[in-house]
Amino acid sequence: MQMNDLKKGLLAPVATVFQDLMAIKKGQREQDAKITALDTQIAAIRSEQLDFQSKIAADLLSLSTQIGDIVDHIRGGDAKKGEIGSSSRRPPPIRVERRPLPTPANQGESSSGHGRVPSVEEAAEMIREADRQADRREREREREKRLRRLRRRGH
Repeated sequence: MQMNDLKKGLLAPVATVFQDLMAIKKGQREQDAKITALDTQIAAIRSEQLDFQSKIAADLLSLSTQIGDIVDHIRGGDAKKGEIGSSSRRPPPIRVERRPLPTPANQGESSSGHGRVPSVEEAAEMIREADRQADRREREREREKRLRRLRRRGH
């Protein structure tokens, strides 16, 4: 009888511990299921983000090409009409540097190291500034040629 009482006395705390353990295990399974669901959602979001980044990169490349074509057309049209200074002077061609599309590893980086891609307006202003600098260099070369000619003539 004492043995039965002893067994009953020991079984009650063991049963409680066992129930607590089962509740903990159930909670872990529920948490694991939530984590798995979140992992699936994160993977879907990353996939959508990569698709979106690829589309943006393709659109930027297309816009860059279109801007280059427009600039070439404008420059070609102006040169044909004689609207740029002297009809014998043609502007230097625009050098468009083709860069590879960004990969997920270097997404958001730029060659300038500023970590962003310029807007269309900024890119257009960069092209205009490069044209102004090229025009300044050309004018400086022309000045130097005139000075050399004058010196040769003895002036």
